Amino acid sequence: MVDISLISIVLPTYNGERYLDESIQSVIDQTYTHWELIIVDDHSTDNTAQVIAKWVKRDNRIRSIRHVQNKKLPAALNTGFRAAKGDFFSWTSDDNLYRSHALETMLHHLQSHPEVDLIYSDYTLIDDNGHMLREVRVAPPTMLVTKATVDACFLYRRIVHEQLQGYDENAFLLEDYDFWMRASMHFHLQPLHQDLYLYRHHEASLTTLKRRQVMERREAMLIQHLPHLHWATHVHLARGYLHVSELARENGAKRKAIRYVWKSLQYAPFVVVRHYAKALMPKFLLKYAIQFYQQIRRRHSS
Repeated sequence: MVDISLISIVLPTYNGERYLDESIQSVIDQTYTHWELIIVDDHSTDNTAQVIAKWVKRDNRIRSIRHVQNKKLPAALNTGFRAAKGDFFSWTSDDNLYRSHALETMLHHLQSHPEVDLIYSDYTLIDDNGHMLREVRVAPPTMLVTKATVDACFLYRRIVHEQLQGYDENAFLLEDYDFWMRASMHFHLQPLHQDLYLYRHHEASLTTLKRRQVMERREAMLIQHLPHLHWATHVHLARGYLHVSELARENGAKRKAIRYVWKSLQYAPFVVVRHYAKALMPKFLLKYAIQFYQQIRRRHSS
């Protein structure tokens, strides 16, 4: 049994009436009951306010805050966490669901591992109608150089939020990725390979509707943070800059793409060689090419 600690969950929503009841119910159904849910209505224009009011009346662990104008997701998160009283923080979306043991499992892990500051779990993708699509196994924190590994379900200590001074309100569409990157510079992040969450994938998601804008901001964010990742080896950084090169090329900036490939080569040439060889060589030739390259490296180092 975990020690009793208050978990603060922020649920930002904008016109989220369709799935909001289900999302809130998944918090109500938690086996760990010492939580507070702070719902931040980012100036919805549908029936979201009525849905929230119903739940606030029903459970005194639920509070709500409404923005008088739409401020976007990172500002809504900061609004919620400024009102949070908990020792541990998390946030969820109005169209996603916790599995019933999610909070208890993550809290137990953090309390059993004081060296870990942020835990994140595997999850299952579901469609618009709640049908399960596939389970997703989260990647290690070192993969932050190419993707937001923390992903959908997480719990972190209050000190993480306080030291980082919340979410960057200028990082709309990448507010979570930016937060995890900054957290990795100061805190210990760890994956938990248990499926604790249902993540709804649908065409109406912001990242789907604004993909080009996300890619451009992702490139800029990575360029800003990659030099400050003290835990990153030369191989990690090479992969990171190679990923940035791909983003730049996709955004139509060919010269920048070439410049980032050159940056990657300076850190770990073999990462670049292997990346492009995979696209050009059959697998059996690639295997021998890698072995040959490794032999040459060993000869030069001896």
